[in-house]
Amino acid sequence: MIIGQDEKEGFIRRLIRRINHRGTKTELAWIFLGVALLLFSADMLVRIARQIALALNIPILLIGLLLVAIGTSLPELAFELKAVREKQSGMVFGDLLGSIVANGTLVIGVTSLISPIRIQAFDEYLLATMTFVVMFALFYIFIRTKKKLERWEGAALLGVYLLFILLEFLRH
Repeated sequence: MIIGQDEKEGFIRRLIRRINHRGTKTELAWIFLGVALLLFSADMLVRIARQIALALNIPILLIGLLLVAIGTSLPELAFELKAVREKQSGMVFGDLLGSIVANGTLVIGVTSLISPIRIQAFDEYLLATMTFVVMFALFYIFIRTKKKLERWEGAALLGVYLLFILLEFLRH
């Protein structure tokens, strides 16, 4: 079916009328205010984290890893706990794998589009890269064998992460 000129104009008029509606303008103002607050908060978080790293003489990489881990994991943890309580294991694994894909490709990809990422000291990232490979391999082995992740396996994954954090602190 081909859309006629009258139907196109009708759509455009309806769209303009909807945008001109008082409630829409208020909603757009709230959206812009929210985006502005988000950008301001992100900038302040980066500045404060940098000051904390300098004050405690901790590498900025380590502070960044901890903040990103906490910031991305807490909402997912709440979602996954709710999904586990409702016995929706597919939602848990979907969220985990989606998070890995989103953080590993989308976030890094968009960031590098804005400003190219240069790795100046590759050796500093080697431990993080190896930890990721080991954790992903363990996760795959754990869920492949019995099609579920048991408590001891979750504890093992958490132990590998805590070992990674300890090694990062000791290395610097």
